[in-house]
Amino acid sequence: MVNNNFRNTIKNVDDARKAKVPTLAAMSRTVHDGRAFGKEEVVRQIVKWLIELNEMMDLKKPMSNAQILMCSQMIMEDYYYLKSTDMALFFTRIIKGEFGEMYESLSITKIMSWLAIYSEERMNMGAQEQHLKHDKIVSRESWVPRKSES
Repeated sequence: MVNNNFRNTIKNVDDARKAKVPTLAAMSRTVHDGRAFGKEEVVRQIVKWLIELNEMMDLKKPMSNAQILMCSQMIMEDYYYLKSTDMALFFTRIIKGEFGEMYESLSITKIMSWLAIYSEERMNMGAQEQHLKHDKIVSRESWVPRKSES
């Protein structure tokens, strides 16, 4: 579905977050073969991922083409800071059922609410990492020997 190299190497949110690949927004500004990749091209890629998800899930009520396009545009607008590795992991987790039961249907609401959960998990991981770095710096500073007062 989503780049198999990502699926094989990206096992968790931290892997996806730290991968050396551009964000969706950066991809939209990337020049490839002398031309800008463009926001529309990134949206088209998201459309492809959603079509594949729609087909893989064997749903009784899949998303329509119009819903897929709208959802893709919403993802690009709201989650431009995610990377393609995040998207690969996100769609893999949907397929595995990690966001809960689909009840044989897929909708914009489901995708966007699951993406909000994924994004919050990702943000919390980043915040926790920054907190640990801060604690490490503060810990080092507290062990700096001080001149004794005369």
